[in-house]
Amino acid sequence: MATHGEQTLALTQSSDTAKICRLADDIGVGDCVQLAGSYVYLFHDLEFEPDLALAVWNTTTYSSHPQALYHDTWHQSFTFLTDDGQIVTSVGRWDGPDMSDANKRYAVRKTGTAVINPDLWDQITQVRWTYEC
Repeated sequence: MATHGEQTLALTQSSDTAKICRLADDIGVGDCVQLAGSYVYLFHDLEFEPDLALAVWNTTTYSSHPQALYHDTWHQSFTFLTDDGQIVTSVGRWDGPDMSDANKRYAVRKTGTAVINPDLWDQITQVRWTYEC
């Protein structure tokens, strides 16, 4: 049975072209853990694609107790927000790797395109991490 969680974290890095939010601590849900250092990255180039951004999720996960003859899968979504909680864009529901070995670390990198309002780019200050396993 899948369980889920959600937390909103401040950006760890911000520039004219990049918004990065990196986990400072592990997060867990059910038997699954996403390790500190995992991050989501949003890259935007106003000159070439003013209303599009490249999203990257780079993570390492593990399951402490996958079911016999089955596996756990980490599912992740991100919502980029302004200080007052206004949604600028959302990306995901990305699926992490199938985790069938207990406590084995699984690394994954997922990419996608996000539609954004370029007028709100500079106002992104936080990211809501929504996840289940």
